[in-house]
Amino acid sequence: MITNKIHEIAVSSINYLFLQHVANNGDVCTNDTVEGELYTFFSTINEDYYNNKNNDIIPILSQSIVNELIEGPYLEKYDIDQLKTEIKNSIYIIMGNRFSFIEDIYLDCVSGLEYQCKEKHTI
Repeated sequence: MITNKIHEIAVSSINYLFLQHVANNGDVCTNDTVEGELYTFFSTINEDYYNNKNNDIIPILSQSIVNELIEGPYLEKYDIDQLKTEIKNSIYIIMGNRFSFIEDIYLDCVSGLEYQCKEKHTI
């Protein structure tokens, strides 16, 4: 159980940094070290998934994305389409255009939230 909790904390921390990049937080966007760590994290997830077909981390990442989007200022700062565009831009800046798998995870989470909000009539 401790290992799962450590994974959750690590994934949440990296996810928070990425979403701060998406939100154009200057301390994150202009920080080569942070962008390098994000690159390493996403590359590792991508490589592990395609080489091992291991997706154990994907549910943890997805839940972290949803939680941070709900708790953070992102949905107040951007409409859904703008948020998706900013996610794509950040992934391109950090990863280039070869990691659509990571982009898909984030965009699927945003789309899921959009669907939930429409059902509740909150968008």
